[in-house]
Amino acid sequence: MVQFINIVKGFNDKVNSGEKDVELHNWLALLTKFTDDKNQNMKLLPYKLTNSIDSHFSHYWKNDWLGKIESNDIYLSTLPWSVRRKIMTNYLFKDIFYNFRSFFMTFDYKESKYLYKISFGFKPRKFEKHEVIYDEGDDV
Repeated sequence: MVQFINIVKGFNDKVNSGEKDVELHNWLALLTKFTDDKNQNMKLLPYKLTNSIDSHFSHYWKNDWLGKIESNDIYLSTLPWSVRRKIMTNYLFKDIFYNFRSFFMTFDYKESKYLYKISFGFKPRKFEKHEVIYDEGDDV
């Protein structure tokens, strides 16, 4: 019974992501302690930076389809392989695998673990119009 309660508590901790934005704002406020000038006056972080960080994480938490699932998740690992694969490739990331089917070669790897494994690397990102993601010659 104790183990079951711990499992339920762990699941509830994963689901309660509404507190993440409060924790982020508290962390940003804590950073002001490290931006003191010589006169010991607190300097706030630049508004543009805090707004950008807040926007990034709001978008990330809203669109993170894997926020509740990890590759070594106990519940996921108890499912049959075909069901796990279908959850990842035919449900969660169907749009990505369809839109980029020639890149991922989805027809060749339909039954393999390749598509399933790379699904855990997909992270939501938000880029503004005309924003440079990588310059030529950058290390990736």
